[in-house]
Amino acid sequence: MSRNNITVGLFGFGCVGQGLFSVLENSIGFKPEIKKICVKHKEKERNLADKYFTFNKY
Repeated sequence: MSRNNITVGLFGFGCVGQGLFSVLENSIGFKPEIKKICVKHKEKERNLADKYFTFNKY
């Protein structure tokens, strides 16, 4: 992995989580790879593909 890449996992996808996701996706100079986002409530509607989310905190 080059120094320009970063792998990220997030806990939560509320205001802060969505803001961080947006900043990372639009960053210049490095390419972050968002692996998973751990969220508490499965039933909430989200504006991102299901492949990003996990509900298992372990």
